[in-house]
Amino acid sequence: MKKKNAPKDETLRKVLSEIIDGYTKIEYGQESIFVKHFCNEDQYLLEDNYQQIYDSARDKGLPTERETLDLLIEEGVWSEKEEGEISEMENYISNLFDTKKNLIIPSQIENINKDIEEGQKKLNDLTSKRASLFTSTCESYAKNKNNDFSIYLSFYKSENLNKKFFEWEDFCEIPKAKLQEMFIKYLEGIGHLSIDNIKYLAISNVFSIYYNVLGQKNIYKFFDKKIYEHSYYQLNLLNYAKILNSIIENIEKIPENIKQDPDELLSFAESQKRNEKVKERSKDKQGFSVMGATKKDMGEMGISEETDVNPFDLAKKKGALTIEDFQNFS
Repeated sequence: MKKKNAPKDETLRKVLSEIIDGYTKIEYGQESIFVKHFCNEDQYLLEDNYQQIYDSARDKGLPTERETLDLLIEEGVWSEKEEGEISEMENYISNLFDTKKNLIIPSQIENINKDIEEGQKKLNDLTSKRASLFTSTCESYAKNKNNDFSIYLSFYKSENLNKKFFEWEDFCEIPKAKLQEMFIKYLEGIGHLSIDNIKYLAISNVFSIYYNVLGQKNIYKFFDKKIYEHSYYQLNLLNYAKILNSIIENIEKIPENIKQDPDELLSFAESQKRNEKVKERSKDKQGFSVMGATKKDMGEMGISEETDVNPFDLAKKKGALTIEDFQNFS
């Protein structure tokens, strides 16, 4: 799987500052707009709005995606075979992830990551082709209207976030083309607040100077507010800071090249849990090895090369071998 480039410190400082503020400032025309970061209450309002629009569209006879799909298949625009390919690819990717959970050898994990990436690309191509055929469904209509509503919910006139940028009556009169333009501007404005950047921030020097002062048990005090008032960005930062820094603090022999890569850290932690028994067996230095693992793999797994002892050498050392000794060579 292609390795992502770590964001620059300048980007992470911008991300941290905006997460602390709880808003992102964007420019639209000659005006400044302060985009509020959503919290649980905002998400509830979005979901409730979506459901109301969906139900209304359904009552007025707009077809659902399932109904549209059935019609497309009936008319030969789409096929059961193509639909089956999507299901097969979804199952294939799901099985790869399940297999990955049971792997402990780094090179095998790297190979399966490549398979997942290739499978995901094929799945995306198939679902994009299918989605392009859904011109107007209850789901697509409700999603588009909800995108518009997110503008109304998040746009404010000042950094205090105490006055909406639009009055509701005025918002309802905005042409659809302008709303789409504003939504694109909104997405561009918050693009740097991605979950990837937040994970990198959680273990970066930009944030660690605060984490080290508060410590894991008190990191929740970083934002001086009630926990249920936190934005999702704030909650994600605190959670990833606890998880990732716990890995760094409690897991031994983490390769230096992954200490600043959050996804690699998470994968390493998972693999360490799986090969803990392997490392325990290797402590006896009785010629233990892992089938399919190279010396490099064994090193990354934290298993010493000193375990490469043959049974004859072991027999000289112990005088006699037990059945358990021979099992360790299998």
